[in-house]
Amino acid sequence: MRTLPHKALLGLGVFLLAACGGAHTPAKYSLSQCSRLGLTDAVSGETIRGVEDFAVDWESQTIFLSAYDRRAVEKAARDRAETLPQGGIYAVLIDEVFDREKDTLSISPLIAEDKFPGGLRPHGISFDADTQELLFINRSYRQQGRRWIMAPNVHRISLQGEAVISLSETTHCAANNLFKSSDSIYVSFDHQFCDWRGVFENIFGLRQSGFLKQTDDVILSKMKYANGITQISDEHIFIAATREKKLYKVDLETGKILYRYKVPGGPDNITIGYDDNAITALHPSLIKLAMNRKLGIGKAPSRIMKLNPVTDKTIMLFDDAKGAFFSAATVGVETERGLIAGSVTDDGILVCGVAGE
Repeated sequence: MRTLPHKALLGLGVFLLAACGGAHTPAKYSLSQCSRLGLTDAVSGETIRGVEDFAVDWESQTIFLSAYDRRAVEKAARDRAETLPQGGIYAVLIDEVFDREKDTLSISPLIAEDKFPGGLRPHGISFDADTQELLFINRSYRQQGRRWIMAPNVHRISLQGEAVISLSETTHCAANNLFKSSDSIYVSFDHQFCDWRGVFENIFGLRQSGFLKQTDDVILSKMKYANGITQISDEHIFIAATREKKLYKVDLETGKILYRYKVPGGPDNITIGYDDNAITALHPSLIKLAMNRKLGIGKAPSRIMKLNPVTDKTIMLFDDAKGAFFSAATVGVETERGLIAGSVTDDGILVCGVAGE
């Protein structure tokens, strides 16, 4: 990391103290202000589980949800089932989410799952306001003999009138999240390799993940489990290093790391809230997260943190130390009416209202 001027070092030090201490200060939204909103698929009638990521159209006040049950899919693939479960992409108005008279919403998928070769299992998702398109990483699967092999793609859904999909070439085998800038689509990847070598990346804590330009070479590959990614200015991005419990501020053009921000948990997906602050879901215990996500054992703690990209000020928005209220939150976004969060393993979404509303 480059040498910083004295004032910048002082400001960074203040930020790190705030970030580390955030877990010990009361969260903005207490558990008493929060509730779970159940979601059902209006076509299949099934409960929607695994709302892992959000994208927001602030002009229309619409939140887009990407959802699929990862644990069920992975189990079916291991068992060499004939077919694998699928997921969906959904849209819901912010006002509907905060309708206190409803504890369950029935929502329709934006696009039919049979449109996607290899199935529809949306992972990271992003909204491009200029083109009115949703972009997402789809974790499709193909069969190799009797084995199932995951083969991610980057897809677009046009929201101009009827939803229309366009399929891209296959992306990195460990593609995790994405966003579209003026000139390209940028994709984070959480491992360099997706075969047995990826296991060694985990065991030895190798820094081999990062992000790439979809049509070009890797820009950065010096992170442990690169995860959520979002653009915060024309020149800069935030990218989450989950296994390092750090957020990176990176120059988009060169891949130069400008800052490494220590945060109280492993950061996951990053969204931009109504006030232009970055909202990050944090995993305080990566071990409990792994037990919950991989094996369905126990609950995983959830935290949601807000970071001002200009001042570096942080605010803890939500803190469920045991995950008993809402487990394994992977994404959050703050609206003018309150906080909304999703989870990789839990049902529905978390909704936390502003006090007095």
